[in-house]
Amino acid sequence: MPCATPVRSCASTATANPAAAIPRLAPPPPSGDWTVIDFHRAEVPRLRVSMREKRRGPAEPVELPVWCLRWAHDSIDGQMVFGAGWRQDRSVYELLHQLLIGELSPADIIPLTVVLDGSRLFSISHRRLAALKMYQALRQNEVVRVPCLLYEACDADIRAEYEDAMTTGPDLGYGTKLLLRGHESQAWHMGMPLFCSTQDLEQSFLGACP
Repeated sequence: MPCATPVRSCASTATANPAAAIPRLAPPPPSGDWTVIDFHRAEVPRLRVSMREKRRGPAEPVELPVWCLRWAHDSIDGQMVFGAGWRQDRSVYELLHQLLIGELSPADIIPLTVVLDGSRLFSISHRRLAALKMYQALRQNEVVRVPCLLYEACDADIRAEYEDAMTTGPDLGYGTKLLLRGHESQAWHMGMPLFCSTQDLEQSFLGACP
Protein backbone atom coordinates (compact mmCIF):
# COMPACT_ATOMS: atom_id res chain seq x y z
CA MET A 1 0.00 0.00 0.00
CA PRO A 2 1.58 3.34 -0.94
CA CYS A 3 2.36 5.70 1.88
CA ALA A 4 2.19 9.42 1.37
CA THR A 5 2.84 10.32 5.02
CA PRO A 6 6.52 10.65 5.90
CA VAL A 7 8.35 9.16 8.83
CA ARG A 8 9.70 12.17 10.66
CA SER A 9 12.65 12.76 12.92
CA CYS A 10 13.45 15.56 15.35
CA ALA A 11 17.20 15.55 14.72
CA SER A 12 19.33 17.02 11.95
CA THR A 13 20.23 14.43 9.32
CA ALA A 14 22.44 16.17 6.80
CA THR A 15 24.27 13.01 5.77
CA ALA A 16 21.24 10.74 5.46
CA ASN A 17 20.16 9.13 2.21
CA PRO A 18 16.68 10.59 1.47
CA ALA A 19 15.73 7.60 -0.68
CA ALA A 20 16.37 5.02 2.04
CA ALA A 21 13.27 3.74 3.82
CA ILE A 22 13.37 2.60 7.41
CA PRO A 23 14.05 -1.14 7.20
CA ARG A 24 11.97 -3.85 8.75
CA LEU A 25 13.31 -4.53 12.20
CA ALA A 26 15.36 -7.66 12.73
CA PRO A 27 13.16 -10.75 13.19
CA PRO A 28 12.85 -11.91 16.79
CA PRO A 29 14.09 -15.26 18.05
CA PRO A 30 11.55 -18.11 18.26
CA SER A 31 8.49 -16.84 20.10
CA GLY A 32 9.24 -18.85 23.24
CA ASP A 33 12.49 -16.93 23.70
CA TRP A 34 11.35 -13.48 22.62
CA THR A 35 9.94 -10.88 25.01
CA VAL A 36 8.76 -7.29 24.82
CA ILE A 37 11.72 -6.41 27.05
CA ASP A 38 14.08 -7.86 24.43
CA PHE A 39 12.48 -5.65 21.79
CA HIS A 40 12.78 -2.48 23.84
CA ARG A 41 16.37 -3.19 24.82
CA ALA A 42 17.66 -4.20 21.39
CA GLU A 43 15.38 -2.72 18.74
CA VAL A 44 14.05 0.60 20.04
CA PRO A 45 17.54 2.18 20.19
CA ARG A 46 18.23 0.96 16.63
CA LEU A 47 14.86 2.27 15.52
CA ARG A 48 15.57 5.69 17.00
CA VAL A 49 18.93 5.85 15.22
CA SER A 50 17.27 4.86 11.93
CA MET A 51 14.69 7.62 12.35
CA ARG A 52 17.36 10.22 13.02
CA GLU A 53 19.35 9.15 10.00
CA LYS A 54 16.28 9.63 7.82
CA ARG A 55 15.69 12.95 6.11
CA ARG A 56 12.24 14.42 5.81
CA GLY A 57 10.39 12.82 2.95
CA PRO A 58 8.12 9.95 2.04
CA ALA A 59 8.93 6.51 3.42
CA GLU A 60 7.35 3.11 3.54
CA PRO A 61 5.77 2.11 6.87
CA VAL A 62 7.95 0.26 9.34
CA GLU A 63 6.62 -3.05 10.70
CA LEU A 64 6.36 -3.16 14.49
CA PRO A 65 5.29 -5.98 16.83
CA VAL A 66 1.73 -5.62 18.09
CA TRP A 67 2.93 -6.79 21.52
CA CYS A 68 5.01 -3.61 21.86
CA LEU A 69 2.36 -1.05 20.91
CA ARG A 70 0.38 0.89 23.51
CA TRP A 71 -2.80 2.92 23.26
CA ALA A 72 -2.42 6.69 23.51
CA HIS A 73 -6.16 6.95 24.23
CA ASP A 74 -7.64 5.95 27.55
CA SER A 75 -10.89 4.63 26.06
CA ILE A 76 -12.72 3.37 23.00
CA ASP A 77 -16.34 3.93 21.97
CA GLY A 78 -18.60 1.49 23.83
CA GLN A 79 -20.28 0.40 20.62
CA MET A 80 -16.90 -0.86 19.34
CA VAL A 81 -17.41 0.67 15.90
CA PHE A 82 -15.10 2.69 13.67
CA GLY A 83 -15.92 6.38 13.62
CA ALA A 84 -14.51 7.47 10.25
CA GLY A 85 -13.13 6.28 6.95
CA TRP A 86 -14.47 3.47 4.78
CA ARG A 87 -15.00 1.35 7.92
CA GLN A 88 -17.25 3.96 9.52
CA ASP A 89 -20.01 2.32 11.61
CA ARG A 90 -18.47 -1.14 11.01
CA SER A 91 -17.55 -3.23 14.02
CA VAL A 92 -14.04 -3.63 15.38
CA TYR A 93 -14.96 -7.30 15.81
CA GLU A 94 -15.52 -7.58 12.06
CA LEU A 95 -11.88 -6.63 11.49
CA LEU A 96 -10.82 -9.25 14.05
CA HIS A 97 -12.88 -11.91 12.26
CA GLN A 98 -11.43 -10.94 8.88
CA LEU A 99 -7.94 -11.43 10.30
CA LEU A 100 -8.83 -14.77 11.88
CA ILE A 101 -10.28 -16.28 8.71
CA GLY A 102 -7.45 -14.96 6.55
CA GLU A 103 -9.57 -12.55 4.54
CA LEU A 104 -7.09 -9.88 5.63
CA SER A 105 -3.57 -10.06 6.99
CA PRO A 106 -2.03 -7.48 9.34
CA ALA A 107 0.00 -6.22 6.36
CA ASP A 108 -3.28 -5.29 4.58
CA ILE A 109 -4.41 -2.92 7.33
CA ILE A 110 -3.99 0.81 6.81
CA PRO A 111 -0.78 1.70 8.69
CA LEU A 112 -1.22 2.72 12.30
CA THR A 113 -0.02 6.13 13.40
CA VAL A 114 2.55 5.46 16.13
CA VAL A 115 4.58 7.89 18.26
CA LEU A 116 7.89 6.98 19.87
CA ASP A 117 7.76 8.81 23.20
CA GLY A 118 10.79 8.04 25.32
CA SER A 119 11.11 4.28 25.05
CA ARG A 120 7.38 3.67 24.57
CA LEU A 121 5.45 3.27 21.32
CA PHE A 122 1.98 4.82 21.51
CA SER A 123 -0.61 4.26 18.79
CA ILE A 124 -3.14 6.96 17.97
CA SER A 125 -5.06 4.39 15.86
CA HIS A 126 -6.76 2.82 18.86
CA ARG A 127 -9.58 0.89 17.14
CA ARG A 128 -7.31 -0.89 14.67
CA LEU A 129 -4.87 -1.63 17.48
CA ALA A 130 -7.72 -3.09 19.59
CA ALA A 131 -8.55 -5.57 16.81
CA LEU A 132 -4.87 -6.41 16.35
CA LYS A 133 -4.34 -6.94 20.07
CA MET A 134 -7.25 -9.42 20.11
CA TYR A 135 -5.82 -11.15 17.05
CA GLN A 136 -2.37 -11.39 18.66
CA ALA A 137 -3.95 -12.89 21.80
CA LEU A 138 -5.25 -15.75 19.62
CA ARG A 139 -1.89 -16.15 17.85
CA GLN A 140 0.48 -16.35 20.80
CA ASN A 141 2.78 -18.77 18.98
CA GLU A 142 3.88 -15.98 16.66
CA VAL A 143 4.88 -12.33 16.74
CA VAL A 144 2.28 -10.37 14.77
CA ARG A 145 3.75 -7.32 13.07
CA VAL A 146 1.77 -4.44 11.62
CA PRO A 147 2.77 -1.54 9.34
CA CYS A 148 3.09 1.76 11.19
CA LEU A 149 3.80 5.37 10.29
CA LEU A 150 6.32 6.29 12.94
CA TYR A 151 6.97 9.71 14.45
CA GLU A 152 8.83 11.10 17.41
CA ALA A 153 6.78 12.94 20.01
CA CYS A 154 8.49 16.25 19.25
CA ASP A 155 7.61 16.12 15.54
CA ALA A 156 5.61 19.23 14.67
CA ASP A 157 3.49 17.28 12.17
CA ILE A 158 2.06 14.99 14.85
CA ARG A 159 2.54 16.85 18.15
CA ALA A 160 -0.93 18.45 18.39
CA GLU A 161 -2.78 15.27 17.38
CA TYR A 162 -0.68 13.19 19.76
CA GLU A 163 -1.18 15.54 22.69
CA ASP A 164 -4.94 15.52 22.07
CA ALA A 165 -5.03 11.71 21.92
CA MET A 166 -2.69 11.13 24.86
CA THR A 167 -5.18 10.51 27.67
CA THR A 168 -3.75 7.29 29.12
CA GLY A 169 -1.83 7.30 32.38
CA PRO A 170 -0.46 5.20 35.23
CA ASP A 171 -3.92 3.97 36.25
CA LEU A 172 -4.20 2.36 32.79
CA GLY A 173 -0.67 1.00 32.73
CA TYR A 174 0.45 3.79 30.40
CA GLY A 175 -1.47 2.48 27.43
CA THR A 176 -1.76 -1.22 28.25
CA LYS A 177 -5.43 -1.01 29.26
CA LEU A 178 -8.36 0.49 27.34
CA LEU A 179 -11.73 1.46 28.84
CA LEU A 180 -15.12 1.49 27.12
CA ARG A 181 -16.47 5.01 26.67
CA GLY A 182 -20.14 5.93 26.75
CA HIS A 183 -23.24 4.20 28.08
CA GLU A 184 -23.85 1.60 25.39
CA SER A 185 -24.31 -1.95 26.68
CA GLN A 186 -24.17 -3.48 23.20
CA ALA A 187 -21.59 -3.76 20.45
CA TRP A 188 -22.96 -2.43 17.14
CA HIS A 189 -22.35 -2.97 13.44
CA MET A 190 -23.80 -0.87 10.61
CA GLY A 191 -26.37 0.78 12.85
CA MET A 192 -27.63 -2.43 14.47
CA PRO A 193 -26.80 -4.25 17.71
CA LEU A 194 -24.25 -6.91 16.83
CA PHE A 195 -25.17 -9.66 19.27
CA CYS A 196 -28.96 -9.41 19.32
CA SER A 197 -31.07 -12.37 18.18
CA THR A 198 -33.71 -12.05 15.47
CA GLN A 199 -36.40 -11.94 18.15
CA ASP A 200 -34.55 -9.16 19.94
CA LEU A 201 -34.31 -7.19 16.72
CA GLU A 202 -38.04 -7.59 16.09
CA GLN A 203 -38.65 -6.07 19.48
CA SER A 204 -36.13 -3.26 18.99
CA PHE A 205 -38.86 -0.75 18.17
CA LEU A 206 -40.20 -1.24 21.69
CA GLY A 207 -36.88 -0.80 23.49
CA ALA A 208 -33.20 -1.50 23.50
CA CYS A 209 -31.86 -4.99 23.04
CA PRO A 210 -31.26 -6.44 26.53
